[in-house]
Amino acid sequence: MNSSKISGTVSSIDAGRSYGFVRIEDSPESIYFTCADVPGDISRLQVGSILKGVIIQAPKGPKLTQIEIVALQGTNPYVFFSTLGGSFVILVAILLWWYPQLSVFTCIFLALNAGAVFLIGLDKSLARSGSLRTPEVVFFVIALVGGSAGTLLGIHVFKHKSRRASFQFVLLLIVVAQLCVLRILNIDIRSLTEMAR
Repeated sequence: MNSSKISGTVSSIDAGRSYGFVRIEDSPESIYFTCADVPGDISRLQVGSILKGVIIQAPKGPKLTQIEIVALQGTNPYVFFSTLGGSFVILVAILLWWYPQLSVFTCIFLALNAGAVFLIGLDKSLARSGSLRTPEVVFFVIALVGGSAGTLLGIHVFKHKSRRASFQFVLLLIVVAQLCVLRILNIDIRSLTEMAR
């Protein structure tokens, strides 16, 4: 495929630590690697670690070879980014609460969407530096609980995740599901904005 070395984030490793997968930014598929190809002690290699190598076409699909360890990850990215995003949402909600004309619903809604934009922007900057990345599940959860507008805005503003068809598809399903729930409950979006005042 490509003879120049590229970086990717370890997205999974099997229990026996004999193989794993790395996620390359804007690549539609995960890249397979074997732990035997990773130099040195791999006992600290876990999800979130950064590897660099050359992608070849192997019988089982694209494979990362000539691997170098760029950074070992000691932090669980799911916990780290969920905590960071949640803290940001709480901080924004508290700051918005000081405006007496805003309802609790409005404060939470705006904070969730601000948190979604923040996480998309942060992940874009982390992608450029090759650091630990935000798991896509975190984006989906914040979109599901009310931050879908902020997630869409962040994708548009930062031009991030715009070429990942699988990400776009899941996000579209979340938005459609939210609209269906509003329709089933017979809630008009205009009534939500009036309730927010």
